[in-house]
Parts: sequence; C-alpha cells; structure tokens
Amino acid sequence: MITVEQARDIALAELARALPKYDFVLLDDETVTMPYGWIFWYNTRKYLETGDIMASTPGNAPFVVERSDGRIHYLPTGVPFPEALRKVERIIEAR
Repeated sequence: MITVEQARDIALAELARALPKYDFVLLDDETVTMPYGWIFWYNTRKYLETGDIMASTPGNAPFVVERSDGRIHYLPTGVPFPEALRKVERIIEAR
C-alpha cells in the first residue's frame, strides 16, 4: 500500500516522463480519493498562472494511481467522465 504523498510523487514522475516538455502541476483541490487509489487532475503551470488556453495541453486525461502498488491508469477521454471511470474501475477490479 502507498500513501497519498507517494501517489503524488508517482503522478508527477509519470507526467514528467510522458510529456517532458511541459511543467505540470497537480490540481490538489480536484484530487479524488477512492478506495482503490487516487484520481489526479493536472494542467501546466503556465496555464494555471496565466489562463492562456494556448499554454494548456489538449486531452489531458486524469489518471488513477492505485493504492495497492502505484500502478497508473489513464481515464479514456472520448467518453463522459463517469463512463471513463467505470472502465478503469473494471480494469482494477479484474486484477
């Protein structure tokens, strides 16, 4: 089991690995705690500081960091959030 602080570190490391040219910030007020882990939302620091939509990243899907082992699951973006979350939850439950 990991802590929320460890999950945050995993989330930030994943963003730095996946999209290294951006300076991402986790939206702590929007982090959702679930029994199986945490849902993290994020955006670029520049967008959050300036509101300039051009500084944002398109399709920045939230992702889950599993409490059990730190595994990451990106939520699909082509469907409404509740449906995307159900898809990820089914994957987690099947493990």
